[in-house]
Amino acid sequence: FSNSKSLRTIILQKPLRSIEVGAFENCQNLEGIYIPASVEFFGSGSLSTENLLSFNTELIIYGESGSKAQTYAKINKITFSTEVMPLNTVTWEVDDSGALVFSGNGYIASNTPSVEPWIVKRNEINKIVVCEGIVGIADYAFSSLWNVKSIVLPSTLKTMGTQSLDALESITFSGESAYFSLHDGVLFDKEMKTLLLYPAEKTDRIYKVPDGVEVIARGAFYKAKMEILFIPGSLQQMNPSLTGCNNLTTVVLGDGMRILLNLSRFIGAKNLTAIYIPASITEMAVVLGANYDNLTI
Repeated sequence: FSNSKSLRTIILQKPLRSIEVGAFENCQNLEGIYIPASVEFFGSGSLSTENLLSFNTELIIYGESGSKAQTYAKINKITFSTEVMPLNTVTWEVDDSGALVFSGNGYIASNTPSVEPWIVKRNEINKIVVCEGIVGIADYAFSSLWNVKSIVLPSTLKTMGTQSLDALESITFSGESAYFSLHDGVLFDKEMKTLLLYPAEKTDRIYKVPDGVEVIARGAFYKAKMEILFIPGSLQQMNPSLTGCNNLTTVVLGDGMRILLNLSRFIGAKNLTAIYIPASITEMAVVLGANYDNLTI
């Protein structure tokens, strides 16, 4: 089954004892696999996560506690669950109001024209509604949906990958979420340690990332309109997140920040003129390029 692009879920059964070399390598849309406790051997590359995870929000191995499958998942940093594996029954439709509505159970996969046909209706779509029962949304599942102004997420959602929604104004949940938080219209994980998505059309001229945030996710500020960005000293990891932030002129880093500051993380904000760096930062990597000749640090 290596290189299969159609496989989403796999259920293996007893008395299977081994998964051989490359058995499911590069199955780009694989979301979940149940591995029985009878499996004791995993060949090299049997689940090549380096390729898989670049396409999927999250690959989950399902199995029994204490099994070889659980050990394999831990070693290879793959999510493991002892719950019953849900089958992916996600369907979609575009209603008369222009809402792209997803319903069913499972994951919304990455958006490629050969897999997810809603792309052909992108000019009609102005809203995304993800119904209860859906637990994950893959990276860039909604790319090229240029006119989407709002997205409604379900309380069942557990994972959400990087999104690029040019016209996004609002994010809401249909019920109370155990996995995410909304603060001032911005999406965070439940503990508010990771900033996940800032609506591109949010109108604030100044935005202050809340104290306690440790990670800014890749693409979190995609095409955001703010002019001044304050980042707290609690930050430990900043991924490339400012693509298309053409109004941004100033970034202020908070006192106490001690990360190795890689200034390449600010590439994408082409009109950036000033970065204020606290004395607590003692190491920097400077890779910006010719477009930042007017930048003051």
